[in-house]
Amino acid sequence: MEEMLTRLNLRRRHLNVILKLDLKSAFDKVSWSFMKAVLAAMGFSEDFCLIVSNILEATRLSVLLNGQPDGFFSPTCGVRQGDPLSPALFSIVINAFSQSLKDGFRSGRIEGFSMPRHCHQVTHLAYADDIVIFTTTRKGSLRQLSGCIDSFLAASGLSLNQQKSSAIHAKSAQRADRARVKRILGFGSARLLCYTWAAGWTVAGLGDGSSSR
Repeated sequence: MEEMLTRLNLRRRHLNVILKLDLKSAFDKVSWSFMKAVLAAMGFSEDFCLIVSNILEATRLSVLLNGQPDGFFSPTCGVRQGDPLSPALFSIVINAFSQSLKDGFRSGRIEGFSMPRHCHQVTHLAYADDIVIFTTTRKGSLRQLSGCIDSFLAASGLSLNQQKSSAIHAKSAQRADRARVKRILGFGSARLLCYTWAAGWTVAGLGDGSSSR
């Protein structure tokens, strides 16, 4: 992450930009049918997929009314938070998006950061429902990325939290660059406040670009 932050301000024709995607209530909304399709595509056996399906469909939820449970109902999507299986299942769903992004970058449809030849090309990072993408402000690339994101959201049943999703621009970014990202992806600009290392994960600290009070 340090290297990517350093290269954010690299001078090039199409300026680098870091996009932070935040998925809204992701664990509660992920599509079961999409999850099972991804499991099958990854080569998991029919028996395993059936076990997962039974676990999901056996879930019963209740609403507390005046401190007392008032009936039960069956959910039709999502994975239970706190269930030891849920993080693995959700990670498999996010991996499908990761593969789609990789295909876009490898084909050149989505443009990545400029990196030294000897360096491994880092295109994106993901942790739980937070995704960071390293790309540029080129219009064609942003449109391809937007299509990739929209396709995944439509298939998975997930949605973006636009208030928490943002773009960190290079220092030399012009108003037109920021406006292009906002117009195509809907992400407002943020400024980098800090980054810390926590639990083996580099986290970008984001601000809304406003001055501190």
